[in-house]
Amino acid sequence: MLPLRILFAVIFLLLAGFIKGAESNPEQAARAALDGFLIDWNRSDLVAIQEHLSFPHVTHGPGRLVIAQEEGQFEQNFAALTAQGWQRSSFDNFEVLQVSENKVNFLVDFTRCRSDGETLSTGQDFYVVSKQ
Repeated sequence: MLPLRILFAVIFLLLAGFIKGAESNPEQAARAALDGFLIDWNRSDLVAIQEHLSFPHVTHGPGRLVIAQEEGQFEQNFAALTAQGWQRSSFDNFEVLQVSENKVNFLVDFTRCRSDGETLSTGQDFYVVSKQ
């Protein structure tokens, strides 16, 4: 079966901060913040995930925008992902679209993987990572 190609526009998925000590390289710091986000995503840890986000947080859901005004309102149904066969996600390619001292915009190709390593789906996310 061919992998399902998914396009998600994650608007203002702003991670709560750049890694300390990396302020001189905003791209490197933003990338490290995204890596931390992905670790918590793969653990299905909603509490930890929200520590990476800025609020209000806007993302794209099935057929609609999803807006979490404050921490605790962000939701992700990891049980539904698991029921589809999902075990983990990976970031496969990063395209830097814009860099400033306090913000980096990325277009990221991702893969959702099954427990046997097979691809469940692929897609793209747009991440805006800001220094908070």
